[in-house]
Formats: sequence, C-alpha cells, structure tokens
Amino acid sequence: RWLRCLATSIIRGLRCMFNFNIISELVGNKYSGFPYLECYLIFQVIMHIFQEYLEWRQLRKTKEPELPDEVYELGVLKRGDDDERKYMETRQYQIDKRRFGMVKSWVDFMLVLAGIIWLKPYVWRFAGKVVEPSSMDLKDVEVYHFLAYYFLSHWVMIPIDTCFSLYSDFVIEERHGFNKKTLKLFVTDFVKSELLSSIFACVLIPIITYIIKWGGESFYIYLWVFFQVFGIFMMWFAPNFIMPLFNKFEQLTDDELRGSIEELAAELKFPLYKLFQIDGSKRSAHSNAYFFGFWKFRRIVLYDTMLHLPHASILAILGHELGHWKLNHTVKGMVIASVQIGVTFKVIGTIMFSPAAPDIFASFGLSEATHSVMMGVMVCSMLLEPIDEVLTRAMTYMTRVNEFQADAFAVDLGKAEGLKDGLKSLSEENKSDLNTDWLWGWYHLSHPTLIERLKAIGKRAADENVKRYVELKKKE
Repeated sequence: RWLRCLATSIIRGLRCMFNFNIISELVGNKYSGFPYLECYLIFQVIMHIFQEYLEWRQLRKTKEPELPDEVYELGVLKRGDDDERKYMETRQYQIDKRRFGMVKSWVDFMLVLAGIIWLKPYVWRFAGKVVEPSSMDLKDVEVYHFLAYYFLSHWVMIPIDTCFSLYSDFVIEERHGFNKKTLKLFVTDFVKSELLSSIFACVLIPIITYIIKWGGESFYIYLWVFFQVFGIFMMWFAPNFIMPLFNKFEQLTDDELRGSIEELAAELKFPLYKLFQIDGSKRSAHSNAYFFGFWKFRRIVLYDTMLHLPHASILAILGHELGHWKLNHTVKGMVIASVQIGVTFKVIGTIMFSPAAPDIFASFGLSEATHSVMMGVMVCSMLLEPIDEVLTRAMTYMTRVNEFQADAFAVDLGKAEGLKDGLKSLSEENKSDLNTDWLWGWYHLSHPTLIERLKAIGKRAADENVKRYVELKKKE
C-alpha cells in the first residue's frame, strides 16, 4: 500500500516538474528557455527513488530469517545457539543502521531540493549584501562573494548534519557496542574538521578563481596541472600534519609482529619506511589496515582494534593490501582519476564559455552570478552528475575486480587460510551483513561480499598450479 502511495506521489511530482513554469516561479525568475534546472531536478528525483528502492530491497533481504547455505558451508557461521545469537545481533545492527540511513537520506534529499530551488539563489544574493563592493578592489569582490556564499551555505547545514552525526555515533553505534567517542572528542573532532575545511577553502577558492580567469578557455590545462601538484603535496602533508591531529601514530609495539611484517615487505620489495599502529579504539571498535605514501616513503598503519587477531591473519590481510601496491592498483587508480579530472575540467570549460552559459545560470535562478567562475564550475558540475553516476559505477566495478586480484595475490603468498580467517573475524567484529541483495550490492559495494571472496580464495587455493607455486616459495 505504501509503495502505491509513494509511486502516485512521484508521478504527481514529476508532472508538476514538467510544468516548468512552477519551478521557475519557485526559483524567482522569469526564465523561459531550455529547462536545465528542471531536467536536473528530474534526474535527482529518479536517482533518489532508485537508491531508496535499493535500500528497501537490502532491508528486506537483511530481515530474512534464513541465511544462504553458503554461510554455513564456508564456515562463516556454525549452526548453533551461540552463532545464531551473534548473527541476530549483526542483523539488528544492520537493520537499525539502514533504517536510520533511509530517514537521513530523505531529509538530505528534501534539503537538496530546497537548496537548489530556493536556498542557493537567496544565499547568493544575501552574500552579495554581506560583501560590500565599495570597500575593496573590484577584482577581489568575486572571490569574497563566493567565499561568503560558500560559508553561509555550509553553516546553514551544520545543525542538521551535527544532529544526525550525534544520533549515529551516540545512539546507533553506541547501542551496538561500536562507539568509543566521548562528547568532548566529538566536539574537538568537529572543531578541527571545520577549521581545516575553512582554511583549505580560503586557500583553494582564490587560487582556482585566479587560474580560471588567467587561463581563459584553456584554463582546464593549468587547473589540471595545479591539482596534480596539489595532490602530490597532500600525499606528504596529510599524513605528517593532518592525520596526527585526529589519531596518535606510534611504532608497532608487538616486536614479533613487526619483524614478520618487515620480512613480508622485504620479500615483496615494498619500500617500507615506517610501521605504525594508531589509536582507532578511542573512536570506534571497527578495524582497518592501510598503507600510504609514495616512492620510498611508504607507511603501513594498523588499527589497534585488530592487533588481537592471530599474526597469520594480520599478515594475510597485509599481504592483500600489499597486493594492491604490487599489482599497481593504486597507480592505475591515480592515472584514471587524473584523466577524469582533466576531461571534467575541459567539459566544464566548454560549457562555461559557451553561448548557453547565461541561460544555464538563469535557469538555476543565478542570473546575477554569471560573473563568478566558481559558481559556474559548481553549476556545470551539477549538470555533469549523470555522467559522473555512470563513471562511478564503472569505478566501483573496477575496484571489486582489484579486490579479487589482491586476494589472489595473498593466496599466492601462501596465506589463503590466514586470509580467510582474518576476513571472517573482521566481518564478525564489524557486524557486516551476510545476506546481500544482488542489485544493492552491484550498485553500492566497492568490495565483493564476504561469501564471494571466500569462494574465490578457496578456488584459487585449490588450483594445482598455485599449489605448486606456493610450495616452491616455501622451499625458497
């Protein structure tokens, strides 16, 4: 019944949207050309409904009383009271988290619609009043105007976002034993994050504005070069100055484990510079491991929440992570991202400097913002979201393929059993969903499900050629 009501409401809403005069009146302009804004809103509505449909499918799948037989056949769970109790806790966590996510998604969606239709034009006009043109150089007005718009738009959303974050951390995560934050830590994290984002905004927005103004129609070349340099700079700056603001990095205290990891890194010729453990437990009980850095300054980081695992499992998980490095997944991802950024800037430039640009601004109720290159970048980026949606799905598929390959790499190192045990332990401790809807998984999951990974690991380990290779490596 509620699905029929929802479908009826959607149809009525789309009919209203196709009456383009209604939207134009809400925006507060008399633009009557091509309905860029209306097309964008229709895309947003369709995508939101589709995504909520996927969430409903996954919620229904999670609520199913019976798990797939493969969960028991692969040893993820054993039939018995203890494992069934653990799964019931996992299922309830997933249900609570998904219900909360669906409510938040609807609130965010309504705010996005309100922001596009009414808030953006209003805030832009209000920001223009805040910035007094007569008090500064006209060349600076554009930058200060957009900065005022950016901060006002951001601050409007802070109370709502903060309420959702508080509920997520101190109700949902707390209820299921994951949250370790104190209110003081939540506040300090928030203040640090806001200060950092404000500093970066104040630095980057003027630079981007200057590059676009100076570069003209060829700005995409110079802006692409700038972002490549900035990305390399952040690879050094973030781990040395930003990450330590939130977590304490210290040398791995387990000498035996540290020696084994160093041996693994040496075997793979991984340029290990430092080996850290971080105090992730002060925020959450969730576990993770990763590496970062470039050239010969690679660092491996282990969350202290996973150090209780057997060394064989930890080494297998790191074997998987180092597999990404050995197979050049990180480099390939950076190259693809670099090309994507360059092409995106080129397309944005083509739109911004086209005769249609004034009509696009007018359609969004931003006729007074045609002089702002940053507003032009923002509006053009919104129009490119359908393309971005397709590219995101392609990247998600590629990431899943990379995960299978990294698992296979760890198996070839002779760490199949350790990897399987480690993945099972992390899944249990993180209360990961064991019953995934195929369509939801295809759209959302950048990693294969636990069942898919265990089956692929078992198949790889059973391959006779792989067995011979592993035995040869052991003898060496």
